[in-house]
Amino acid sequence: MRRSNILAGMLAVATTACSPDGPSAYNTNGGQDQRAASAKAAAVPAIEEREYRGACDGSAAAMVSQTQFAAAYDEDNVIRIFPLSGGEAISRLDAGQYLGIGDGESDLEAAARIGNRIYWISSMGRNDSGEEKPERRRFFATDIVGPALLRPAGSQAEAAGDRLFRAIVATPELQQYNLQAASQLPTKTVGGLNIEGLAPTADGGLILAFRAPLRPLDPAGDRRAIVVTLANPGDVIAGQAAQFINAGDIRLGDRGIRSLEYRPDTGDYLILAGAFDEESRFALFRWTGRLADEPVQLDADLDPLNPESLSLLSDGRLLVLSDDGEVQVDGRKCKSNRTPAERRSFRARVIRLD
Repeated sequence: MRRSNILAGMLAVATTACSPDGPSAYNTNGGQDQRAASAKAAAVPAIEEREYRGACDGSAAAMVSQTQFAAAYDEDNVIRIFPLSGGEAISRLDAGQYLGIGDGESDLEAAARIGNRIYWISSMGRNDSGEEKPERRRFFATDIVGPALLRPAGSQAEAAGDRLFRAIVATPELQQYNLQAASQLPTKTVGGLNIEGLAPTADGGLILAFRAPLRPLDPAGDRRAIVVTLANPGDVIAGQAAQFINAGDIRLGDRGIRSLEYRPDTGDYLILAGAFDEESRFALFRWTGRLADEPVQLDADLDPLNPESLSLLSDGRLLVLSDDGEVQVDGRKCKSNRTPAERRSFRARVIRLD
């Protein structure tokens, strides 16, 4: 797999698409500003470690402002807003009742922001034991209505998720992948249905990215990751039928997609790729978003994290959140029901991509 460094110009990021805070200081219009921005970027550490408390992972995340992000913990149905600097959540939205599942597990796995709306999606698959869990079929949205404040959009979270699931397994654009059969298998098998990536397109659509199933071996000996664009996410939330375009698959070194992040300044994507199962085989890729173009693997230090989601920061750096549910806390797993909330935490890393 070819490797490449990200061009230095990618450090200048327009934040109006991912933040209500207004234009970024990194949007430059002249040589003097450009040199100042470059000097400031050079002064930023290549890696910064963070820790967030009250949950064991951020399975799905999206920036709320330049200094805050919203994250879902896939063991409960709470969306927390954290300060980027680390520490405890400053607000939380318990979405269980809105999702129509009470104390059930929705398995939220991906989030993407378009304007002041954040879309969230569950894995859409069965659990690890192969049991059918309708509560894991959810697609909904929250609107940013104030500082550190989210409000559910509409009142059809259960219906929208079920409608989207049925469309995914039945749409002609995806029939070659036999997703109906995949939906009958445990989610963390090579053939099981598991959506873990979500990212906006330039024209207001959403790319749905699959951790599994993987397309069978290609001539190079790799199984390929599936992507498809939902052209009308707002309509689906409002009760209309889903429309899919640009279905296909991409080569990620026999990996599925764990997270997908759009970069509005360059119009391309960053992909966190990983194994369909619990194997630790993570890699970061840059992809143009065109199915005809092969993703390019980047040099990125992800160890010792168990990376699960990506968020692009206003200065061009990348926030990588870790799934630390299996980390031992006081002799038990972090995600154990016996672990007090105040003892739960997950790691994160901010990476400067040069």
